[in-house]
This record gives sequence, C-alpha cells and structure tokens, in this order.
Amino acid sequence: TENAAHAQNLIADILSYSSVDHDTQSLETFEITPLLDTIKQNALGNASHSSAEITYDPMPSLHGNRTQIFQVFQNLITNGLKYQVANVPAKVHVSVTETATHYQFCVEDNGIGIDEKHLQKIFEVFQRLHRRDQYSGTGIGLSICKKVVKRHGGTIWVESEPQKGSRFIFTIAKPHLQGDPHE
Repeated sequence: TENAAHAQNLIADILSYSSVDHDTQSLETFEITPLLDTIKQNALGNASHSSAEITYDPMPSLHGNRTQIFQVFQNLITNGLKYQVANVPAKVHVSVTETATHYQFCVEDNGIGIDEKHLQKIFEVFQRLHRRDQYSGTGIGLSICKKVVKRHGGTIWVESEPQKGSRFIFTIAKPHLQGDPHE
C-alpha cells in the first residue's frame, strides 16, 4: 500500500513537472501575500507542523501564472518545514528585494541544511539526498520550482550549511521583461 501511494505521488509529480511549459492558464497580475497566507494556514494546520513558525515580509504583486508561483512558494516553504533538526521548532521566513529588472525572493529556514557538494544536484529531477523512510517526497519538487522560475524569466539557487539551515533564493522577472511563457 505504501509503495502504491508513493507511485501515485510520483506519477502526479511527473505530470506536474511535464506540464509546466505547456500550461495555458492565462497570465495575470496577483498579490503574493494571499498565496503565502493560504500556504501558512494549510501548513500550520498540519499536526506535525503545529509548533512551526512561518513569517514573511510585505510582498509585491507579480504578473504570471498564479498556480505555478503558488507551487514554487509551497514547495520551498513545506521543504523548510519538513527538513528539520529533531525537536527544534521549524522557522521559515520569506523575504523579497527588488532590482531594476527582477524581484528576488528568499525562503530561509532553520533546518538540517545541505552539504555544499549537493547544492546543484537537488534541482535535478529524481535527485533525493535522503531515503524515503527519513523524509517523504519524490525528488521532483525542486525541479518543478526551477522550471517555473525559468519560465518566469528568473533563476533559482540555494545557499546552505549543514545543521544551520538553507536559503532558497529565486528571481522572477518584472512583467515588462518576461518573454511569452507560452512559447
């Protein structure tokens, strides 16, 4: 039963990954704060994260695919909650800075961190650093994030140190600089 459930999750994630470039949802201007509010409410409603803390700075409006941007924030925030040191309350903070051409977001956590040799590997499809019995997942979430961010004219990277947490940083091009994501 457990393997069947994992297979279903894997198929769903593969479909999600393969559809990023072909999503025909129209682009729109939307506020990020309500997306973060929803993610926070859903995550903190989960009993395993009830002592967690999710905070964020005032956020700008974005122009793009709302569902895909939601998915990026959700993946990064829930990973920050999931990959935690035992008996340490999870803390995730989302910040943003603005440049002339992009918004730069940072999702920072106080989790287990990532060894430097794995920092690029984690964005590849099916790359997992831990066994499934340690941390659940399919190894596709960060690949989806990378694909969505690229589709929105940006880049994504991580800065991390084992046992001190991670900072996932990504940029989204401002509307006048984004290409047509349906190309």
